[in-house]
Amino acid sequence: HLAVKEVDVWNVVNDVLDEENFGKPWNEKTTKGKVLRILWLIFKLIVVLASLYFFICSLSFLSSAFQLLGGKSAGEVFARSKILNNPIIGLMIGVLVTVLVQSSSTSTSIIVAMVSANIVQLRPAISMVMGANIGTTVTNTIVSLGQSMDRKKKKVPTATLR
Repeated sequence: HLAVKEVDVWNVVNDVLDEENFGKPWNEKTTKGKVLRILWLIFKLIVVLASLYFFICSLSFLSSAFQLLGGKSAGEVFARSKILNNPIIGLMIGVLVTVLVQSSSTSTSIIVAMVSANIVQLRPAISMVMGANIGTTVTNTIVSLGQSMDRKKKKVPTATLR
């Protein structure tokens, strides 16, 4: 028989970086290991802050794009529409958009950009954002029902319960 070595597939950091300095507790690290660990943490912080900055810039660009594409006429059409001012319709729009794009963050970002561009008023946008959050649970329920069809696993779809 061949001996099988157990490998932790989730232990990516120790495989990629210097195993000597990254896998040990802080008090057992060498000076080089401590410096590398601090530099790695600073790098991760910079990446997170840069990603947040680009996300905020993208919302600004999205708002500007809606202003250019829609103009005043699109904002007037949405503002005068009695259908969009109905909170139930706004809720359903939020659910539908979230289910279609599979991301409540994307649909919420689009709604925020539309409010910023004065295409949609704040009151109907609130119900659309609520619908986006409900749409996330619809997507989650579809996934959990697909998982519950597995005959080997006779468990309640716990993703829906969360």
